[in-house]
Amino acid sequence: MRSIDGEASHTQGQLNDEEFEVVADKLADEFAAYFGSNIPVLSDYAVTRESIYEDHP
Repeated sequence: MRSIDGEASHTQGQLNDEEFEVVADKLADEFAAYFGSNIPVLSDYAVTRESIYEDHP
C-alpha cells in the first residue's frame, strides 16, 4: 500500500515484500525438513480445470 506522499506503508500485522519472502522461505524450509525427500506433489493433471471439475456437469 502507498501512502499519500508515495512512501510504501503497511499496517500492523501486514508484511512488506522482503518480510514476506523471509517468512515464506522459512516456511518452505520447515516443510521440506518435515517431509524430507518424500514431499507429496500433485500431477499436472491434478491441478487442471478438467480434473477439478470432472465430477461436475
